[in-house]
Order: sequence, then C-alpha cells, then structure tokens
Amino acid sequence: MDVKKVKRTMKVGPKKDKTLYGLQWVNYGNVSSEALLQEVEAATTLSDSDAELLVKEFANVVIGYVANGHSVDLGVLGTLSPKITAKAVDSEKDCTAQTIGSIGVLYRSRKELTDDAKAMSITMLSSSSASSADGGNEGDDSGDGGTTPGGGGNGDDGGFVG
Repeated sequence: MDVKKVKRTMKVGPKKDKTLYGLQWVNYGNVSSEALLQEVEAATTLSDSDAELLVKEFANVVIGYVANGHSVDLGVLGTLSPKITAKAVDSEKDCTAQTIGSIGVLYRSRKELTDDAKAMSITMLSSSSASSADGGNEGDDSGDGGTTPGGGGNGDDGGFVG
C-alpha cells in the first residue's frame, strides 16, 4: 500500500487551528462491481451473467437477513450486523422508537483479514508521486520514499488523528 504525507489544520479540539502532519493511504480509485464480476468470470466457469446473478442474489439474501436483525458471517471477509444508536432516557415509558438516532449496518472484519492488512508493505511516496497518483491532494514536499513492512492505520479513511 502506498502512503503520502498530508498537512491538515485542525478545526476542533485542543489542537484547534494548529497545523499537523500525518500519513494517508494513496487512493488509486474505486474498483467497480463490474470489474469484480469480470475477475470472478475469468477465475471460474461462470458466465458474466451467471456471475452477476450470483453476486446480486447473494447480496439480496445478506440484506434480507441483516434487515431482519441477523448478523451475517461472510467467511473470510468478516461479519455484517444491524446497528442502531439510541438516546438514553430516564424511564422505561420514554424508551420508544423515537429515541433511535441512527440505523445502519456494522462491518467487523475477520481477524485474518485484519492481520493481512497489518502485514502489508507500506511504501512512502514523495509528494510529487503522491500528487500525481492521488489527483493532486495536498501533501508535504519532504517525502522520503521509504518502505515499511507491516504498516497500520488509525482511521477509517486512511487519514490521521491529531
């Protein structure tokens, strides 16, 4: 995985208005479902339409189970579960559906997937490489281009916590 240095001015908290530097993964773009289906087709005896039908039906079954309150084990990928956040109230009478703040789906990766991610080789790009690779996002111009085995991130979006 390639990473780049980024500069951010903090907007909240004790470091508000302070400029901090951190690392962020270089996003080379999203892989479309069509591209994934083409790889499945090439790696199996499934036709393009069969692979597409399989993925769509698999997704429909998973969505149905999660929507009905089940956690769904996706094998090596991990688990999907329903998730809600709700406001705590003083009395049982006040504990109603109106106290729900958000409803969503929680993803928990399987330990093996997380371990594989932690074992990835990390390549530090210079800012000029990172800018051209990642659409010109701002970075520090003192990148050292080093490689570090077994990285580790601290943010869902590949960003950093200040």
